[in-house]
Amino acid sequence: MGVALHITPRLLFATVYYNYYGDMKHVVETKRKGFVLCNRVGYVSHICEIFCLLGLTCVSSTEDFGIHRNCFTGFGICSFLNMFLSCVLSHWPRLSKSQMVRIKDINNPDMP
Repeated sequence: MGVALHITPRLLFATVYYNYYGDMKHVVETKRKGFVLCNRVGYVSHICEIFCLLGLTCVSSTEDFGIHRNCFTGFGICSFLNMFLSCVLSHWPRLSKSQMVRIKDINNPDMP
């Protein structure tokens, strides 16, 4: 019951994080479209994570194991994706253009 009541603040924080990272796109020097795409995918995965958690709360494994299993799988995948993208987005503006070029050179040594 407590998790179900906690859905609204979670949705609010998901939107706050989306707007926060959306406001940081002017700081990003390189790959701005990639930054915006990562932000959108992270937002969708965060919302999906929240609703999978709600499904886990409302449907017990003894009532309907299939729905519970799908919600658990979705929660695990979406929470991992959300956390990974959150780490990427929070670190992205700290990389300067020269660092991005060096990373590109390390990944593709044959490219000019």
